[in-house]
Order: sequence, then C-alpha cells, then structure tokens
Amino acid sequence: MHDLTILVPGAPRYAPGAALPRTRFVPGRHPHPRRDPAGSLHGRPPHAPGLPPSRWRDDASYLLGIDLYHLGYLWESHEALEACWFAAEEPVHRDLLQSLIQLAAAELQRHRGLGAGVRTLATRLSMRLGRVADALGGDAELCGLRVPELRDACRRRFAGALAPGGDPLRTPGLAVQLHLMCAGDPPCSRSG
Repeated sequence: MHDLTILVPGAPRYAPGAALPRTRFVPGRHPHPRRDPAGSLHGRPPHAPGLPPSRWRDDASYLLGIDLYHLGYLWESHEALEACWFAAEEPVHRDLLQSLIQLAAAELQRHRGLGAGVRTLATRLSMRLGRVADALGGDAELCGLRVPELRDACRRRFAGALAPGGDPLRTPGLAVQLHLMCAGDPPCSRSG
C-alpha cells in the first residue's frame, strides 16, 4: 500500500475555491480527520447539507465531494457526499448519491488491499446505478451525471470484483471520472 495520490489527473475542479484537507485520510494509517485533534479536519465545520437535484450546480458539498474524489481524498469525498445524501428526499437522488459514496469507498478499499470490501461495494454500486438508470430511463442525466455512462464505467472499472471468481483488486484502466454535464453539453468546468 502506498500513499493516496490524485485519482483522476486533469479532472476539472468544480469547487475551485474550496480548501482541501492537509492529508488524505486512510483508516488505520492516519488520525481520524474529525475526532482526533491531530486530524486534518478537526475543528472545521461540517459540510453544508445537500440541495435538491435541480440545484446541483449550487450544491457546495456535492461539487466538493466530486473534486475530493478526483483528487484522491476518498474518505473526505464520502463525507461530503454523505451530507448531500442525508438531506436528499427523492429516492432516485438518494440512490445516485449513495452510488457515488460507494464508488469512493470501493476505491479506498482497493487502495487498502481489501478485496472483500471492494467486491461488496462494487456489487452494491453496480446494482444501485442500474436501478437509477432504470428509474430515469434512456440517456438520462441526474445532478449533471449521465447515469448509464457512469454505470458502465463503474462496471468496467470493477469488472474483476463483479465477475464470479474474479480478482476484486484488479481494476483495469483509469479510475472513473465523474463528468458533470451542463445542460446536455460536453463536461463543464467551474475552474475555467
């Protein structure tokens, strides 16, 4: 196991003004970010509650959660997206957010070499994204994400974990990039 690094090099920053934690938390290797006084987020305010899916462009916690994922702050991404999930009311919105949380958690388990955790999370992630895609129908977008494309990218990334007898730690290719779409256009960037 090595230190976490940027997961998706070159990904746009969607919350460019947001401060990043001092370190990337890996359970068992670093002090807990919030509970331990030496933690990278100790004393910082919690993330703002999420907004309805129609307001995703204004949702600071959502946009930061995606940035944190791309930058390899996987536990921190999970925490930011969880603030959105707790506030979400629509079942399909909750399922999408839970999928993104599971994606970050699966990557963190992969980094830690915990194949059983990768397999469990990848299976749940695949099923949940399939459910979201079915609920939305077609080439649907939710919160700026094209869900069928995201589902397929996650299935490719975790093919080893999803295949019977496959190696859950074998994750071919690059990590899944979360392309936020602006009104059906190519991926948008708030970083300029």
